Amino acid sequence: MSTTKTRRSLSLLAAFAVAAGALALPAATSATQAAPAFGLAATIERAPSLVDLDATRTGSITIHKLVKDDTNGTTAGNGLEDATATGTPLDGATFTVEKLTNVDLTTQAGWEKLAGYNGNVDTAKADGTDAAITKTTAGGGLAVFDGLTVGAYLVTETATPPGYVGSKPFIITVPMTHPTDLNKWVYDVHAYPKNSKAGVDKTVKDDTTPAIGSEISYTIKSDVPAAQALDYYDVVDQYDKRVELPEAGVTLKIVDGKTGEVALVKDTDYKLISADGTDGKTKFWTAEFTAAGRQKLLDNRKDDTTKVQMDLVGTVKDKVEADGLFKNKAILLPNAPSNGWKPDSGTVPPPDYPNSEVVSKFGKVKITKVNAKDPATKLSGAQFEVYKCTPQSTPTANFESVDATLDKKLSPAGTTTFETDANGEVTIDGLRNNDWENNEAVANPGYYCLVETKAPEGFELQTRPIAFQILQTNSKADNEYTLATTVKDVPKNGGFNLPLTGAAGIGVLIGAGALLVGGSGAIALANKRRKEQADA
Repeated sequence: MSTTKTRRSLSLLAAFAVAAGALALPAATSATQAAPAFGLAATIERAPSLVDLDATRTGSITIHKLVKDDTNGTTAGNGLEDATATGTPLDGATFTVEKLTNVDLTTQAGWEKLAGYNGNVDTAKADGTDAAITKTTAGGGLAVFDGLTVGAYLVTETATPPGYVGSKPFIITVPMTHPTDLNKWVYDVHAYPKNSKAGVDKTVKDDTTPAIGSEISYTIKSDVPAAQALDYYDVVDQYDKRVELPEAGVTLKIVDGKTGEVALVKDTDYKLISADGTDGKTKFWTAEFTAAGRQKLLDNRKDDTTKVQMDLVGTVKDKVEADGLFKNKAILLPNAPSNGWKPDSGTVPPPDYPNSEVVSKFGKVKITKVNAKDPATKLSGAQFEVYKCTPQSTPTANFESVDATLDKKLSPAGTTTFETDANGEVTIDGLRNNDWENNEAVANPGYYCLVETKAPEGFELQTRPIAFQILQTNSKADNEYTLATTVKDVPKNGGFNLPLTGAAGIGVLIGAGALLVGGSGAIALANKRRKEQADA
């Protein structure tokens, strides 16, 4: 029963009590024994409803749990079973019923005390309650609390099925005044608390993120529930710490609201809370809505299409290392977690809350450079670049030398040139899977190409690009793999030596000529000396 109905019953009962000039008790004396009130005759009859209240009788509270939508939940309950009530029955909602220990409904004072709480459930509970009785809806959203003695009861939904906003606590009396026969009591009362559905959806845009170091973006869309009030609303993004998502790249707004798109203001409508995951692998951004922000959501809700959109733009910054799966999970908390989870805790919220996960897949390529004539000989100093490319014909194998159009030069982790070390090895870490983008399988995966830009000294360059694909089918589980290939370089000129160049021959001739010239000079000088000696 609503608080309004309770007050109506109370007002009626109080009016009868004042007219009678005395409190109406279950064991009432005759009307002639009642003292006059406000000058009225003592012969006025008591309220039959109070006279007829049976303090020894037990009653029941039947919970009908239904899903709230935009068409139901518009009429206040009156305590009677309503065959026309609409909404999908919801099993799995847990309720507790607690009797208010300081409210005696067999007396007018008790009813006045109940009214004195002014509809504040917390105040009523603080005044004292009996032991809680717990039941969970089943068999079509029903939970029946029977064998209840006369009194006022606090009904609280303590556990809500995942994806729904819980109903607010309420107080209901056993019995209630009949809504139409005002001189009768209803001992078996019915209540129809509604749960509003709340879900969340996550998307990723990584089709323009071919390599580590590129931009990546995420979008979360969460429901604005069809609720009268929101006491709590958190949108959580749990992301891989190898992805950098700066605070400046996190924005929120309402989409498809009453007036279209509505901006949400940080520190006014929501607080943005960061946390490092206790697992050492993840980080968190939580948008925790303020009271003003929660009201803003309800004020702008048009229908089930109205969403809270959280956009996160950042960069895939760190290398793959062992795990090639970069996961991102969105979690919606439309009510306070029962386990006391806090946004700054670094722990994962309860798993039964609405959530949605996306994944980006990255792999590594390890190149080993060897001598084609002697594969055991590893070659250092070979340099490669990597491109997105379009082979002119479909390769028949991975790492095949093909004619290809080089579409875009890539710079994984900010590196554009990869050089083999003393072991002839170099690893290109952080290329996205060709057959997986935007969290979906790709029907026609593209290609990457290795281009050798510098050969080791004494060896020939590769004549054509080497096309390859990083695929789920050529990886191990969870993309924990390194795709390896061996690239063979041929010695210059196929290993054949060229003849000595002309420059060397000319040198020999010049040398020989010098010797001849020198020799002829010596002979001429000797002949001259002999002639001079003969003339003497």
